[in-house]
Amino acid sequence: MVGADGNLSVRDGEGMLISPTRVPYDQTRPEQIVAVAPDASWSGPLPPSSERAVHAAIYAARPDVSAIVHAHPVYGCVLAVAGQPLPVLL
Repeated sequence: MVGADGNLSVRDGEGMLISPTRVPYDQTRPEQIVAVAPDASWSGPLPPSSERAVHAAIYAARPDVSAIVHAHPVYGCVLAVAGQPLPVLL
């Protein structure tokens, strides 16, 4: 991901840890990661990603999901617009 495009989260008990909003990933420090509780309250020095509700909805609907990477990579977007599947790389 480039700059602050996209967001990352990991399930943490009933809540999640998520990347802060508008902080480039190469400048994000561990202490800036935001803890979000199930009631949507959060703690940390910076606000959580604006996409935290989407992450929370995915975790609620999919108990088997442990982490989420939300990105808009150029080639992935091109394939999506062209109606082509993303290749699976093993």
